[in-house]
Amino acid sequence: MREKKDITISLRTLAKELGGEIHNLPSGKDVEIKNIVPLSEAGQGDISFVTSGKFVRQATESNASGFLAPSGIIIENRPTLCLEQVWKGVLWLINYFYPEKLPEAGVNETAIVGKNVSLGKDVSIGPYTVIGDDAVIGDSALIEAQCYIGNGVRIGKNCRIFPRVVIMDNTIIGDNVIIHSGAVIGSDGYKYEVLDGVRTKIPQIGRVVIEDNVEIGANTCIDRATFTETRIGRATKIDNLVHIAHNVSIGSNCLIIAQVGIAGSSVIGNNCVLAGQVGIADNIRIGNNVQLGAKTGVHRNIPDNQQMLGIPAMPAKQFARVIAALQKLPETSRNLHSLRNRVNQLIEQQESGIE
Repeated sequence: MREKKDITISLRTLAKELGGEIHNLPSGKDVEIKNIVPLSEAGQGDISFVTSGKFVRQATESNASGFLAPSGIIIENRPTLCLEQVWKGVLWLINYFYPEKLPEAGVNETAIVGKNVSLGKDVSIGPYTVIGDDAVIGDSALIEAQCYIGNGVRIGKNCRIFPRVVIMDNTIIGDNVIIHSGAVIGSDGYKYEVLDGVRTKIPQIGRVVIEDNVEIGANTCIDRATFTETRIGRATKIDNLVHIAHNVSIGSNCLIIAQVGIAGSSVIGNNCVLAGQVGIADNIRIGNNVQLGAKTGVHRNIPDNQQMLGIPAMPAKQFARVIAALQKLPETSRNLHSLRNRVNQLIEQQESGIE
């Protein structure tokens, strides 16, 4: 948990720390900053930030004492620190004013540690956590309260496992991985076959592999593979409440937003974005650099560099035309009804003339 520190920093000192350029601050004067706050809530002594030109007007109405802004954007008559990467400055200030308090290294006396467990340097194991036999946990890993780490699990260096995470047997986790509360990694895949007229569970004997720098959101579930492995690629970021089924392979640097469901044995390339509530059927192949809009339903393979929307998924431009046509559907229906009545009248007139 992060708590606010009662400290300040001057705008000129901040500029030196971040390598930015100050505008609208008279020579010899400075501004003392006590907090970083959003535009609408900022007051005297606070610094706020804008990420693009569309927020400049809101900034001019803000009571903040100063602003972070992208290079080339200056808030008129207000002290502005221009940076190449605004979010880098925001991150620095969050860590400055709200430093994270981490538990001290060591194994809590209530934790249960199995046989042949290897703990690296400066590892912290929280209260009532269970570590199974033959587990390996890397240097500076932090495993918080009430976690379950199964037999044969490998956890890399500098990992952060939040309270009540479950990591089942033989899961492999790389370095610098963050797993949020309630996540379950390595649960059984959903596999049943009808044998002798009865739906019978097929044991899942594979594993899950999480590569370096991955983040996994709260209450997300990633199933173990049937025989081989379910894999999450390097630096992929997964939101809360996501389900990734058995044998799925996800590439590197992907963004997977809340309530996405990916069915078994699907393969997703690198640098993909799956927006909220995307659903992907089993055995689908999705290429690199694919963007799937919210609620997109995918039932066919998608090549590289596509932007898709809709159920079923279609190219974004086609989806826009479909929606435009759909909005005109009531008018089209009325016109069709009127046209049909007119045709019927002409037919009746023609038939009357023949008689």
